[in-house]
Amino acid sequence: MVIARRRFSFRRATMDDIKEIQEIERMSFKYPYSTYYQKSLLINADIYYVIELGNRIVGYIIARKENKLGHIVSIAVHPDFRGIGIGKAMMIKAEEDLKKLGCYRVYLEVRVSNDVAINLYKSLGYRVFRVIPRYYADGEDAYMMIKSLI
Repeated sequence: MVIARRRFSFRRATMDDIKEIQEIERMSFKYPYSTYYQKSLLINADIYYVIELGNRIVGYIIARKENKLGHIVSIAVHPDFRGIGIGKAMMIKAEEDLKKLGCYRVYLEVRVSNDVAINLYKSLGYRVFRVIPRYYADGEDAYMMIKSLI
């Protein structure tokens, strides 16, 4: 089932959202970002959106412009709302906005074991660019995946 675009909305995250973002972060990642780091990203990232269904935050995406490259720093969807198109919608929105910021490519890192995310990224046109050995704190490798925006 794909969620109808009109049922959810994007907006810039605020400090008031950090508690809900951290809840999604803890449910989504083995080693979640600290609250301090999330606040730092909120202040410094070019893109830090939450996605809401009704008044509930169900996901977020963080991205930044690094010269002419866009970097998807983090993306997460609440477990109760996965598999219905929210992650894809957030990626498309971030890519559109990175392109408006002058980025010609976008990249991200993903655990080599995260088949669900890898398949999402491939469906959006990303390809594995290289393996980053021992990228994560537990020693797991990451794929760097890249996509052209032009």
